[in-house]
Amino acid sequence: FLLGVDSGLGIQLLAAQAHNQPVRLWVVGVVCGAVAGSAYWAIGLLSRYVTPWSAGAKA
Repeated sequence: FLLGVDSGLGIQLLAAQAHNQPVRLWVVGVVCGAVAGSAYWAIGLLSRYVTPWSAGAKA
């Protein structure tokens, strides 16, 4: 692989595709989605505390 990477979710995803393992492929995909969703939520929460003036109008 490029730059000598031999571990991680991307490698697991490629291995699941190559070995025709749909369950493993879905698990890795869902884990990637959960990590991305958690990061999006955490950054949104952090931005509310760091920049309270940009939170918008509260009704």
